[in-house]
Amino acid sequence: MGTWGYGIFENDVSVDVRLTFEDAIHRGATVEEATRHVLAECADYLEDMDDRVQVWLALASLQLEQGSVEDSIRKRALEVIEQGADLKRWEENGTEAVEARKGMLEVLRSSLLRPAVRQEAAPRRRLKKPKKLPYEEGTWFAVPLRDGGYGVGIVARIAGRGVTLGYFFGPRRSVVPNLSEVETLTPDMAILVEIFGDLGLIEGRWPIIGRNASWDRRLWPIPGFGRIEEHTGRAFRMELSEDDLFSIVREIAVPRDEAERLPKHGLSGAGSVESVLARLLGM
Repeated sequence: MGTWGYGIFENDVSVDVRLTFEDAIHRGATVEEATRHVLAECADYLEDMDDRVQVWLALASLQLEQGSVEDSIRKRALEVIEQGADLKRWEENGTEAVEARKGMLEVLRSSLLRPAVRQEAAPRRRLKKPKKLPYEEGTWFAVPLRDGGYGVGIVARIAGRGVTLGYFFGPRRSVVPNLSEVETLTPDMAILVEIFGDLGLIEGRWPIIGRNASWDRRLWPIPGFGRIEEHTGRAFRMELSEDDLFSIVREIAVPRDEAERLPKHGLSGAGSVESVLARLLGM
C-alpha cells in the first residue's frame, strides 16, 4: 500500500475506495448502494488487515461527506480508531508521524460521534448520470499548482472507474495555455508520469485545454514502472497491461538505480499530483 501523507485519503487503498464510491454515486447510486458496490469491488482489500482498516476509515469519511453514516460503518471505523489498529504501521516512522496520523483520526472520530441525522429523514437523492466524460485519450489539461500557476498534462490511457494514466509537463505557467502551445510536447519531455484519479477533470478543477488532433496512442506508450522490494532490496521493471493499469504483464529484474528512475506504480489522487508537480516545477 503506497502512502504519501497522514490524511484519510492519502494512500492507495483509500483513494481506490473513494474513486469506486464516487463513480457509483455519479452513476445514480444511493449512498447505501455505493457502499455495497465498494465492498464488492474492493473485496480483496478486506482480506488484508492493513488494507481493511483503510476501507472502513474511507467509507466512514465518504458517508460523512454525504451527510449520513450507517451504524455498521460508524461502528467499524470507531473500532479502528479507538483500538489503534491504524497507528501500528506508522510507528516505524517515529513519534512525530504517529501523532500526526492520530490527529487526523481524532478529527474523524469527533465527526463520527456527533449526533447522527436519521437516514430515514434524508431524501434518497440520486445524482444525475453524466452523459459523457469531459475527456478522452489525447486530451490536454491544466493542473493548478498549490503554490500558484499551472502545469499541463495529457490523458494517455483511460482504465475505467475514474482511473487514468497521464504524462505531465512543465514549465510552470501563469495562465492556462492554448492547445497550440502544448500539442507539440512529446513523451520524452515529460517530468512526471502518473496513474491518477480523474476527479480533478470531472469536477472542472483541472481546466480542459483541448484534444491533440494527431493523437496516436502508439506514440504515448504505457511506460515501465519501478518496484523495489523493501526486505531484499531487489529491483524490478514492471510492464502493465494495455487494458488494466493494475494488471502486471511481467516483471524484469533491473539494477536498483534504474528502478529508482522509473515511475512508481500506484494510484494518485488529484491533490497528490498537484503537490508533486508543484515540487518538481519549483518557483
